[in-house]
Amino acid sequence: MRAVVTGAAGAIGRAIVSALSSRGYSVLGVGRHAPADPAMREIDFIESDLSTPAGLSHLVTALKGERLDAVVAAHGVDGSGPLAELTSARVDQILRVNAASVVRLYESLRPSLTHKASYVVVASQAGLVAEPANVAYCAAKFAVVGWVTAMAAMSGPGGVTFHALCAGCTESPLLFAANARMADAQNIDRDDFLAGRRDRIPLRRFAAPAETAEAAAYLCQPGVPRPVVLTVSGGEVLH
Repeated sequence: MRAVVTGAAGAIGRAIVSALSSRGYSVLGVGRHAPADPAMREIDFIESDLSTPAGLSHLVTALKGERLDAVVAAHGVDGSGPLAELTSARVDQILRVNAASVVRLYESLRPSLTHKASYVVVASQAGLVAEPANVAYCAAKFAVVGWVTAMAAMSGPGGVTFHALCAGCTESPLLFAANARMADAQNIDRDDFLAGRRDRIPLRRFAAPAETAEAAAYLCQPGVPRPVVLTVSGGEVLH
């Protein structure tokens, strides 16, 4: 089985590569920068900016006509911060990377997908419930969850399946940086803000990247019942 995982140099992306590899997938990882993790050097990896036509073309060329059984779109950028500081250019970037590039990635890889392939988008609980000081990020994730839902409704039985993984807070540099900016935007002490976020989660902890990756790997499995939208948030957001 062959899979593509984007955002593969990030904490969640790396964990998804590992989860799929352990299930027998041959994984091609994609990221804007080469991974620092030495273990990632053992898999196929290409550097490519998927928010650009050239980056998408580079990925298609790298596949050399291979057929894909799964695609996990796990790439993205942080979009947090005070609304007044969100310039038009910044909003455009957040929407382009977190939403539009997911759609264009599918369009680029569609000829490579097998009949029963899985197209999984790592979205966010912020695509289901709005968060203060996270306006542009929420807009992008709401958009991508809506796209997945619409594509799933149009997909015929037995064909490509579409899934959105609406993950809750997962330990990663992106999460901690985003929470720091959200705290600053609301004039809340950063440590207090982070503690408050943990307290709102019934499990009282953030997810480990491997836990979120297991959910993504589950959504890639053909032949088993899988929801279109899977929320894994430790109970903080229910869907």
